[in-house]
Amino acid sequence: MGFRRTSVLGPLLFSIFINDLDEDINFNILKFADDTEIFKEVRCSTDCSQLQADLDKLVLWAQKWQMVFNVAKCKVMHVGNWEDSRTHYTEDRELSVVSCEKDLRVWITSFFTLADNTRGIRGRSRKLVKFRCTL
Repeated sequence: MGFRRTSVLGPLLFSIFINDLDEDINFNILKFADDTEIFKEVRCSTDCSQLQADLDKLVLWAQKWQMVFNVAKCKVMHVGNWEDSRTHYTEDRELSVVSCEKDLRVWITSFFTLADNTRGIRGRSRKLVKFRCTL
């Protein structure tokens, strides 16, 4: 899903349009502009099945409103020690499992380490220093 970034009303109207996205979803859901995340503590295989059911509900919602999820950007991250060997699908396509993902300019890792964030900050600060030196 997406909208034109140059529009002032676009994000607001889009938020109103997707307001009912989380109806009948059992997992927690976060919506920010055109990004959607669902999450919950998974303790057993029933929770994994419930996650797949929620993914299927999101696909049905998108079809109902003639929208499309960008499945290439849909990913699964296992946070913590419990590993699920189950494969999750959206629109009959397998979702990739990642251990690190950038979310709102912050790198999230499966064990909440900050190494990737500090590495990125150091890299950006070096670029700023080089830029200032060249002036």
